[in-house]
Amino acid sequence: MKPFQKGYSLIEVIIVLAIIGVLAVVGLRAYRGYIQNESIVKLDRQYSEVVSIARATFEKGQENLAIGQSIDVPSTGDAWVALLNQGEVVAPGDNSSAYISTAATKATTVSGAISVLASDTSSVTITRPCYPNEAVAGALETTVIASGGVVSVTNSPCPP
Repeated sequence: MKPFQKGYSLIEVIIVLAIIGVLAVVGLRAYRGYIQNESIVKLDRQYSEVVSIARATFEKGQENLAIGQSIDVPSTGDAWVALLNQGEVVAPGDNSSAYISTAATKATTVSGAISVLASDTSSVTITRPCYPNEAVAGALETTVIASGGVVSVTNSPCPP
């Protein structure tokens, strides 16, 4: 800048705007990655919690049966969802319920909701959906917990 000038030249302003633009793009990309990683961690935590709750519920039901009381295990997917959503937990993908009573589909993978299915008090099927744009090639992980303590886990590739 010359001594008698007041203000900045057009070139100086353009250079500053270009630098701010580059920093904004890099920062936004890093922020999106951070949010996605946090969402995947939240989904994994919720999935682990629902598996633990289901195991504990079946164990309690077996203990009740052994002492002659009612089993008190949810018999439908909707009843399991009501039990699990008592704290009004939300899915990481949006503000919908974290647990839904439906088979895992592409729609549930987009919302990040965990699928909970049951047709009677003998078993429950829990499916961890693929989170949208999951950094690692994910899989639909399905855990089946039966009243006798039998647990089976299967994985299938994420839908495109």
